[in-house]
Amino acid sequence: MSLSQDIDCGTAARQPGTISAAHPDRSPVAVASIVIPVFNSKASLPRLVDTIAALRASSSIRFEIILVDDASTDGSAAALRDLQKQAADVVVVEMPINRGQSKATTTGVLAARHDVVITLDDDLQHQPEDILRLLEQLLNATPRTLVIGVAESFKRPLWRGLAALGCNLISNLFLAKAIPLQLTTFCAFRRQLCFHLDPKADPDFALITEMVQAADRIVAVPVQLNRSAQRKSRYTLRTLLRLFLSRSRCYSLSRVLTGLVGILSVMTVSAALWVADGAPVYSIVGWTSALMSAPLAGLAVKVQRDRRTLAVTRADRPV
Repeated sequence: MSLSQDIDCGTAARQPGTISAAHPDRSPVAVASIVIPVFNSKASLPRLVDTIAALRASSSIRFEIILVDDASTDGSAAALRDLQKQAADVVVVEMPINRGQSKATTTGVLAARHDVVITLDDDLQHQPEDILRLLEQLLNATPRTLVIGVAESFKRPLWRGLAALGCNLISNLFLAKAIPLQLTTFCAFRRQLCFHLDPKADPDFALITEMVQAADRIVAVPVQLNRSAQRKSRYTLRTLLRLFLSRSRCYSLSRVLTGLVGILSVMTVSAALWVADGAPVYSIVGWTSALMSAPLAGLAVKVQRDRRTLAVTRADRPV
């Protein structure tokens, strides 16, 4: 595949050229924005910026680094301001209150100067060299292509894997477009995938799910994870449930209502058979359906409410 195409369509001057993961030192200068949400990562921030700066120097790609502090409590914001004074092309955005990773990342994306954006976690679990592999897939791709870096080997607790699998399967019953089982925050895309989002809005949203729904093509690139840098997961059963519910603005209301009607029908039939025969199995089916119908009813209300949300506007780039 030829890689002779411009990767920047934003406000900066367009510079045609190539990006080669095999020979990054031979590629002409190109531009992209790296957006990193930061929360209580003061100790790792200098190494994070230095690692990206080393990649920038070795690849001749001009990376703008946007660090969004999500109201950290460990002094990360002050550390970021110091780094901004010392490092080139570093933009610091400070969130007044903690809004979560999705909103912090979206704030950084909408503040980016360049059209091509890479989103990265602040714990250095991903190899910076893999950024070039993700960018490579954007060349000659459609403007609404989403490239995600998927770990070649991935281990997590059994309960978390089962909970994530359940959320994924249920979500895909109602989403307009099915989402991959293994999603990641390590992505490359063009900013227009996020233009319909407003990080200042009150409702929660799952950023990766939103982009999957907006994308017309998804490309998965195998990447390696740095296990030593990987922090303990912040996800619990409660946060996984909240993540599932936060996808509501992507759900199809008709599908949610169809699922709700189906479950209520099962409840009615089970109740009738239970009364007629008194068999325990019908009781089990009925109670299970009742438990499932309650969150689905709440979800239907939430979907309808999200549908009434006014059109959003792009966030202004902070001074």
